[in-house]
Amino acid sequence: MVKESSLWWEEGFTIKEAYEWIRYGFSSQEAKMWKVAKFDPQNAIRWRKLGFNIKEAKEWIKEGVSPEEAQKWKTLNFSPKEAKEWYGTGFEPVEAREWIKAGFDVESASSWRKEGFSSPWEALAWKKEGFGPQMAKVYVEDGFTPGKAKFIENVILVFIVVYTVSVFLFVYYIFRFDSLWRYVLAYFFVYFIGLYFILIIIGITIKIFKIFIKIFKIFIKIFKIFIKMFKIFIKIFKKLRKIEL
Repeated sequence: MVKESSLWWEEGFTIKEAYEWIRYGFSSQEAKMWKVAKFDPQNAIRWRKLGFNIKEAKEWIKEGVSPEEAQKWKTLNFSPKEAKEWYGTGFEPVEAREWIKAGFDVESASSWRKEGFSSPWEALAWKKEGFGPQMAKVYVEDGFTPGKAKFIENVILVFIVVYTVSVFLFVYYIFRFDSLWRYVLAYFFVYFIGLYFILIIIGITIKIFKIFIKIFKIFIKIFKIFIKMFKIFIKIFKKLRKIEL
């Protein structure tokens, strides 16, 4: 006991300090290393219990991560710097690892999650079709899958090309101007006026289509009710037949 006390004394500990470190299971040499690294016994034991050495603990502390949180990230092979980036934007370790597996960095993952995409694989499906998070969100809210949304964009692109060429030919053959700037002016006038009316027609068509869908859904509900009533009628009819027999 005297020998052990002298070891603590030689390492520069008072009796009270030595008692605290011994209480948490540290030897005099271990305690000295943690103390030199600016750890008190309570913090040192928190890090050591979770499998961190002094160097690792300091690295995680530098990034502002607690021992318990650091242990979660370390288990999934995140470095302190990586963990800080993901942890700082609100990701949990398992969640962050999934986004990384899907090929996203912390910035892009944050952008997609901000728009309501909690699954990295759903975000990846939209990304593969060439959509950003904002545009993908618009299509998702309208009930489109990535494939259908891509098809619609391709149709729109073809329409724009065909419409642009058609307007050019219309202006060129209908108007007979003697200067280029008049052709350009007429082209843009016809182009945007025509586009305006086309968009109005498309908007009306979409509204009619949505009304049709609502009516169709109501019809389906009525049909289901009719089927249920028909089944009930059949059951009653069968019971009456048994009573007669």
